Amino acid sequence: MRHHLILSFFFCFVSQAVFGQYKFDNKLYRTIYLQDLPTELKKTPNALFLDVRTPGEFCDTSQFAGVNIGRLKGTKNINYRELNKHINEISDDKNKPIILVCSHSQRSRRMAKILADSGFTNIVNVNGGMTIFNEMSISERGKLND
Repeated sequence: MRHHLILSFFFCFVSQAVFGQYKFDNKLYRTIYLQDLPTELKKTPNALFLDVRTPGEFCDTSQFAGVNIGRLKGTKNINYRELNKHINEISDDKNKPIILVCSHSQRSRRMAKILADSGFTNIVNVNGGMTIFNEMSISERGKLND
């Protein structure tokens, strides 16, 4: 019985972390599900599509094999920890749609908050990130990565 309670708590915690809404979701920035990404990209073909993982994760060259989970076509890599170094590169895009993705949507949420606090007005976070992408079937992935 105790194991069931622990597992239930863990599942609830993980579900909230991966699928739940957070304090600034849909307030400072918009959050969408990965399945909605193709529609979002069609609506905003001029969007800046950023993958905010480390360069090793983005290029699948990380020393930790478990984080080498691919990337989505059309993304530009800006490590969320190095946003300060790259903010000038995207400062002209303050009103342009910016779509953010990472492994699980935690770093992309942090970056969305930082961008919103820096005056960016049209930010979209992809909930679940690349982890959800890798859990999808091959045909579902193909639809997203066209």
